Amino acid sequence: MSTASLDRSPSAMPGSPSPQPVVFAHAGLAGELAVPDGSSTLALFAHATAAGRDHPGYRFMGDVLHANGVATLSIGLRNAEEEAICAPLASTPELAQRLKAVLGCLAAHGATRHLQVALVGVNQAAAPCAIAARQPGLEAIGSVVLLDGRVDLNDAEVAAWRRPTLCIAGRHGIALSGQPLAGARSLPPPHRLVKLRMQTQPLASAGAFQAMACHLATWLQPPCATPHEAVPADVTELASAQ
Repeated sequence: MSTASLDRSPSAMPGSPSPQPVVFAHAGLAGELAVPDGSSTLALFAHATAAGRDHPGYRFMGDVLHANGVATLSIGLRNAEEEAICAPLASTPELAQRLKAVLGCLAAHGATRHLQVALVGVNQAAAPCAIAARQPGLEAIGSVVLLDGRVDLNDAEVAAWRRPTLCIAGRHGIALSGQPLAGARSLPPPHRLVKLRMQTQPLASAGAFQAMACHLATWLQPPCATPHEAVPADVTELASAQ
């Protein structure tokens, strides 16, 4: 399978739900892009490491989104040199510049220029994405999803958000590890807080990724910036973590 460079190839790709490897030379990042026919929204999955793209649970979530007509781009936020030495994530300004370069490529590419982008920060990348998404130059991000990460939801942080934001977290299976998003009971509109009854870390319970995919697919139904309908009753939104 060949790898396309969106920096240098703005022509349209055939609409396909099969992920295709792409590179963003200006951002120093690589990823996988899948654009089902008729898509109007793209979920930009940002992982702390490139290996996150290969996790079967997130690949399953991508398949669910493709079946619902949502395009996906899955990237790691570290460049090749940083991956090689297991470096920490770059600073917020640098992450914002990398995301800006990726968004610029998407806006210039025939298959993606018409898509509304939702930034999905996964696990360790959730909190950095929450901060980076409010930086100047990232207005192309229509909404933000903070997926199963440890995100500060104090009033000052939430007030600084500039995009409708969905926070999803499940239970953690390690004693005394602390519950992601612990203590937060709700978020003011247009934001939304979902806490799942099931364990999602470090090993996911059966149905965990299905539940997260259900909430994510519902949130991404266009338009992203309006209130979203409730998901089925078997996927429960809780008022508190415990």
